[in-house]
Amino acid sequence: MIYFVRHGETDYNVKRISQGQLDIPLNNNGIAQAKQLSETLKNYHFDIIYSSPLIRAKKTAEIINTYHNVEIVLDNRLKEFFAGRKQGTKASDWTPEMNEDFMNNPEKYGAESNESFYNRCVDIYKELPTDKDVLVVAHAGVYKNILRYKENKPFNAKFNIVGNAEVLDISK
Repeated sequence: MIYFVRHGETDYNVKRISQGQLDIPLNNNGIAQAKQLSETLKNYHFDIIYSSPLIRAKKTAEIINTYHNVEIVLDNRLKEFFAGRKQGTKASDWTPEMNEDFMNNPEKYGAESNESFYNRCVDIYKELPTDKDVLVVAHAGVYKNILRYKENKPFNAKFNIVGNAEVLDISK
């Protein structure tokens, strides 16, 4: 089985500030969410945990791992989308037109291309072992790209946003 967890809450999540690859830590609620999730998952079996190296995901993985004591593999491909100049800005600072332009032309804003982000998410997903029980701790954007791949959906497909410290089955 392969399970996916989005990191716990950060102050930027609460304030609706774009984090991208900014290394923002969990806030107190995010730590509590991760601890609660670790309790929920304590009877699950994991052979290995893969995590984004960004501190919000890494700390969530470490908290969950208190009951499992397995190897945590940090992989840069699990980092959130690099959002360029949008990182650190509030959602309210961007008009719908600006957001549309950003989504269609991220490189114009110094951001990673949509294709590059998709490809690195799919690359790591394809490499996850199928003969082990795996936990992946990462970010909402990574989850969306894995779903796009699994469900063969176009770039602009809408998916439900995975909540902070929420666990989902993404088995192949």
